[in-house]
Amino acid sequence: MSLLRRKVMKILILHRIPYHKIDYGRGINHEEHDVTYFGRTEILDSIPPSLRCEKVLRPEGQDVYESAANLFDGNFDFVISLSEYELIEAAKLRELWGVPGPTVSQTEQVRNKVLMKALVGAQGIRVPRNGACHLLNYQLDSQLWSGPTVLKPVDGASSENVVVYPTFMEALHVLRSGKTGIPGFDPRRYQIEEFIKGPILHIDGLVKDGELITVLASRYIGTCLQFAEGSPLGS
Repeated sequence: MSLLRRKVMKILILHRIPYHKIDYGRGINHEEHDVTYFGRTEILDSIPPSLRCEKVLRPEGQDVYESAANLFDGNFDFVISLSEYELIEAAKLRELWGVPGPTVSQTEQVRNKVLMKALVGAQGIRVPRNGACHLLNYQLDSQLWSGPTVLKPVDGASSENVVVYPTFMEALHVLRSGKTGIPGFDPRRYQIEEFIKGPILHIDGLVKDGELITVLASRYIGTCLQFAEGSPLGS
């Protein structure tokens, strides 16, 4: 049964994750609704040929928000992204076109790691000491620690472009010199935090109308950083 049955709707999907991993057809009736997939060629090619939809190629050299804003008239009922990398872009498009759904400020709460830890810490839950790189000079007194230190994107995933330094001061020295070795490094998009060693747990759940419907807790075998460096990862 389709999750969307009120009327014939126009739906834009920012399509980044291969189709078989999501299977949008299980939740959206493509025969009833007009669905547009927007993405790169290789990801658009993952959509089953039998699925009724429109496929729009994302231009090279443009970000998702810029290219979608230029190509579409904004006449959509929903703008959907299930990729962590494009949640903010989807929110920006909703605000541009007046489409209901999570706003940019709401989405930042699940994408900006500095903000996320501040919100969690405000609820009395322990979080690693951390700081935004572009504000680091103003935070030394409160954020100084001595041990291993992680440099990571504030909105990254899968430990991409994550570096661990033996001490806080070594990380600080690298930041001051600008020699991080990370392509296109921009301190406004990075944070540092103290490295906490221990089991890594992740909790997946489904919230509907503000109510937690189901939840599943799991433990990583290995780490995302080790996987990024070539080692196996399981859960």
